[in-house]
Amino acid sequence: MNIRPSTMDSQARSGFTLIELLVTIAITGVLVGLLLPAVQMVRESARRTECANRLRQIGLAALHYEGTFKHFPPGILAHQEIISAAEATDVNHPNYWENFQYTSFLTLILRQLDQTALADLVPLEMTTLNRRLFDFRLPNGQKKYSWVGETPNFMILISAQVSEFVCPSDNANEAINLPDMVVWGGGQPSFSFGDDRFHDVPRLQERVPSPFGATSYVACCGATSGGIIPGDTERNRYLGIMRSRATQRASGVADGLTNTLLLGETLGSIHQGLRTEMRPWYLGGVARSRGAFLWQKPYSDTYPNQGVLGNRRNSHVVGFGSSHPGIVNFCMGDGSIRGITHSIDWQALYPLGGAADGDPPPAVE
Repeated sequence: MNIRPSTMDSQARSGFTLIELLVTIAITGVLVGLLLPAVQMVRESARRTECANRLRQIGLAALHYEGTFKHFPPGILAHQEIISAAEATDVNHPNYWENFQYTSFLTLILRQLDQTALADLVPLEMTTLNRRLFDFRLPNGQKKYSWVGETPNFMILISAQVSEFVCPSDNANEAINLPDMVVWGGGQPSFSFGDDRFHDVPRLQERVPSPFGATSYVACCGATSGGIIPGDTERNRYLGIMRSRATQRASGVADGLTNTLLLGETLGSIHQGLRTEMRPWYLGGVARSRGAFLWQKPYSDTYPNQGVLGNRRNSHVVGFGSSHPGIVNFCMGDGSIRGITHSIDWQALYPLGGAADGDPPPAVE
């Protein structure tokens, strides 16, 4: 006689036992654990590609600018020569920092980037159309330019957030407006204690009660601080394409546009994972290919944990760095994009930053 199981017994056998359920959950957890890093890697790869595209567009805009005006835009409108920090902070000195615009190259190429609405707001005296822009032969004591903070539309421009100026892997536009963030108003070159340094102009927050629009991309002023050092032929060899108030022709890049850094990524200053300083795009300016290290020295007591290229753990506002694992994106003088590893030797970045140093181009990945 055939005995059929009851409906209740059949339903009970068709379900999961507790052990089977726990095993299924464990397997699912393992699979998620394996897939999540892969998904994150795919997303980061897409962000890195988008970052490279944004960098390329900025580089091509700088090249279009060069084609129009027969020279690259200056990295920043500060001083042509290295000056002392005392001069830059003396309100009665002709080289007082507020006598100069500190406008970044990004401001000068807004039209080449199809940012017409913003370009129309930039005062004429801060554009290449102003014939006095590069004139440093005015009588001593005469104020050369209006401080950028006193020019029309400054508040609109300094607070404008341009997504194309920020790396997709970075939350720069949110981070720059955090309460404790130091916002740099330039990075003008000064000369102090026998070593060319970046002079930190006063905090913009003290002068400008405004939100800020950030940049992840700054010009390469070379391995020096961006200004000519009178009489120092060795350091002057490593001046970059877009330095301070310079008019560099493409034909004058003796090392070759393909072998010379034009611009790259920056993270600002990060120490042990804590970000403290950042750049606004309007006054963002330049960074140097040797980072924060002293001349011809790979490390310093001040920044013992930093490589010459920064990352999310450690970086410096006067150098280049990125959030991408392993590499920093750069745009070369010909508009091509090159990813350079964080572990690159500091000596290789000197000739890459210099436009006419004469050194053989280093082999970099």
